[in-house]
Amino acid sequence: SFDAAITAFDRALELESRISIIHDYRGLAYAALEQYREAIRSYDAALEIDFQPKVFAHKGICLAELGMYRDAIESFDKAIELDETVAEAWLGKGNAYYDLGKYSEARDAYERGLALDPENAVGWTRLGMVLSSLHQYEDAIGTYERAMEIDPSFSIAYFTKGSALIALGRNEEAVVAFNAMIHLQPEFVDAWIHKGRALQG
Repeated sequence: SFDAAITAFDRALELESRISIIHDYRGLAYAALEQYREAIRSYDAALEIDFQPKVFAHKGICLAELGMYRDAIESFDKAIELDETVAEAWLGKGNAYYDLGKYSEARDAYERGLALDPENAVGWTRLGMVLSSLHQYEDAIGTYERAMEIDPSFSIAYFTKGSALIALGRNEEAVVAFNAMIHLQPEFVDAWIHKGRALQG
């Protein structure tokens, strides 16, 4: 469990507090428990010892979860300055820009991240959501289908594809996409609502 992991990391830090990776692992455990401020404190402790790009990326993710999107982007940028190949920094930056409504910037960040991590189904789906927000529905559908190829069980890709198909007036295809979503997550209310919209035409 993550609580037990934190206890173990605390004991390790009592024995040796100047190993940055222990603070990073501790931060990841707190983040998994959605205790983002505690996680950030752990990441800051790690960064006092050693500037590691992935730690800046991890910190950025937690800042974004707290709605501190501009601070998150700053942290992702620090990660990228240190190492441009850290995919999670680019993808996290894309998420933050998306949540700020800066879709062109988000698209650019996602594309950089996916070039480094092309098997990331979540990243492809998020890129599709940006493209949908930019009314580039055909391109968005392609990214959702790429996500499905990578992970056929990633249900949200079917839902977002269905929404894009509705926007294009392709309602029969949208019903198929929503049915696939419902097969994977039968209790997902919005899938039923959007299926109803597609059936109405």
